[in-house]
Amino acid sequence: GIVAGLQFDAADGQAVIDVAMPLSGRAGILSLARPLPAFDPPAFVPEDSPIVNTIAINWAGVLPLARDIVTTLPDDQRAQMEAQLTAFSLAAAPILQSLGNELVTYSRVNRPFAPDSEASLTAIAVANEAVISAAITQYGQMMGLQAREFLGSQIFEAPEQLGAPFALGLGRGWAFVGDPVEIENALRRLSNEGADTLGDQRLFADAIKPLEPQAIAYAYTDLVAYFEFSQWIATHVEEYVRGTISGDWVDEETI
Repeated sequence: GIVAGLQFDAADGQAVIDVAMPLSGRAGILSLARPLPAFDPPAFVPEDSPIVNTIAINWAGVLPLARDIVTTLPDDQRAQMEAQLTAFSLAAAPILQSLGNELVTYSRVNRPFAPDSEASLTAIAVANEAVISAAITQYGQMMGLQAREFLGSQIFEAPEQLGAPFALGLGRGWAFVGDPVEIENALRRLSNEGADTLGDQRLFADAIKPLEPQAIAYAYTDLVAYFEFSQWIATHVEEYVRGTISGDWVDEETI
């Protein structure tokens, strides 16, 4: 059973929602969860980012969990899946074991508003950069990724003909996935010690005051900034659509 409660005008906020369900133990996918000391976005998150999410995952436990799941399959499926998992593990195990626990995603919106104002990035903490670099170099060749150095870190950028800009970045204890320009911005912020961060902003600090430490995930959304851009899109629909889906793979008549 699941029990949920809603309280308005609570001591810690305008509303507090509690959801609880009994568990026999932290098994299954919950075994991958790890507690975070606090909601403390890394320095690469822009100080004006309206959306930030962070979660702690035990990546090294992914393959053991997958093996446990495979053992529950019917006999006719288990043997095939075990063989596939064994082959996959040879390549994936060193990578998963080299990752840290924290996964962070953020979005930001540049002003003045334009079709390409919104940008986002995903980052995973890295415990062993050498292993991750070797893996990206090996498998990135299959995608045509081109490596280049940036502020002492590495960026592996996909060729333009693959569609939307895409790159992998590695440096300063993090692996990044997203637009190459956004990865460059993140690495610049990490290199600029002492610069303002989201954690320094009063709006963010006030928003997270009610949150308790040791959660497995945290999320922050600045609804005002989010809805301002949404309103701009609603009043500039044609401009937004043309700016976001136009390109070599879509002709003018289709738009």
